[in-house]
Parts: sequence; C-alpha cells; structure tokens
Amino acid sequence: MKQLVSLIAAALMLVIFTSAQGQETWSLQKCIDYAIQNNIQIKQQVLNTEYYNNQHQQAKYNRLPNLNAGLQNNMNYGRNPGANNTYEDVSSNATSGNLTTNITLWNGFVLTNSIKMADMDLRASLEDMKKAKDDIMLNIAAAYLEILFAQELVTVSEEVLKVTQLQIDRTGKLVEAGSLAKGSLLEIEAQFAREELDVVNAQNRVQLAYLSLYQFLELPSTESFKIEKPVLPEIGANMTMI
Repeated sequence: MKQLVSLIAAALMLVIFTSAQGQETWSLQKCIDYAIQNNIQIKQQVLNTEYYNNQHQQAKYNRLPNLNAGLQNNMNYGRNPGANNTYEDVSSNATSGNLTTNITLWNGFVLTNSIKMADMDLRASLEDMKKAKDDIMLNIAAAYLEILFAQELVTVSEEVLKVTQLQIDRTGKLVEAGSLAKGSLLEIEAQFAREELDVVNAQNRVQLAYLSLYQFLELPSTESFKIEKPVLPEIGANMTMI
C-alpha cells in the first residue's frame, strides 16, 4: 500500500512538472481582464446595453419634428395642328416640389413616458452588466485563491511527510538496536502512508482548482497556464518601517 501511494504521488508530480514546462504565468489581474473581455454572459450584457441605449436614443428622437420632402417632374410630348394643314411637334416640361413637416404637440405624455421607460431599461441593463462583471471578478478571485491555498497545502503536506520519514529512519534504528518494539515502527509507517495520501489529495485539489479557474475563464480545453504567486511583504521589514 505504501509503495502504491508513493508511485501515485510520484506520477502525479511528474505530470504536474511536465505540464508546467513552457506554461505562461497569469496574474490575478490578467485573469480578471481576460474573463471580462471573453466571458459570454458579459458579452451578452454588452449587446443588451447597446440595444437599450439605441432604444433610449430613438425615444428622444421621436420628439423632434418630422420633415418630408418630395420632387416631381412631368414631361409631355405631342403634335398640334399648325398652319397650312400641317402638324407641329410640341413638348412641355413641368417640375413641382413639396415640403411638409409635423411635430407632436400633445399625445397624453406618451413620448415623455416612452423616454422614461427607455431610460429605466438602459439603467437596468447597465446595472446588470456591472453585476455580471462583479460576479465574474469574485468567481475568478475565489478560484485564484483556492489554487494558492491548495498549493500551500501541498507544501505543508510534503514537509510533514519529510518529518515523518525522518521519524521512520530514527525509529528503525532504535528497533534494530532493540530499544523499541517493532510495533512502534509499524505505527509510524502507517502514519507515513496516510500522509502520502494527504499529499496526493492536496495535489488533486490543486488540479481541480485550476480546472475551476479555467471554466470561469472559458478557456479552450487545450490551453493552460500557471498562476502567479503574489509576493507578500516581510513582517520584519514592515515593523522596521513603522
């Protein structure tokens, strides 16, 4: 069992190391910017906002006067009797034009209410777009932090495993010297196997966290990256500055 878990952990670490080679590093801000530019829901909200903005503009334009212009040209050809029993070719050309305008002076506040309704629809659409952006930003940040937490969990689990390995080595020597019973060694080895499984679970958690982030970003399945670990200021340096 111990050897099987060790092989699984080693294989998983090899996969992670191999896939990380040549991968691009993304910061939290880059993840957020990419999501806002490419998220389908946000794109749909942008289209909705553009539609309601056009409706709002049209509602305001409806208050303006309506102007119509027309131009007509008539040409006539014929023959009229002339002197000496002859006929003469004649033609006439007439051009006429018209220009009309109208404006609504009163229609029971229909235009005013239409503008108010269009304005409300536009404001609601803007709020929906803002909410969609806020939601995706929160989801991206949560997934990003989950990766950082899972990676830290892997580091801690591996450190614990190293300590237990040292205990196994020390206990094994004591058992060989007759200072401890073999049961003590078996107990620590069982603990080591559990901790190896903890490492594997932590590594799996990292991969699941990355998958969650990829889904929020709506990245193609063929693309992947590793996140940038933020550099935190040292506590001692801050205390010195204070």
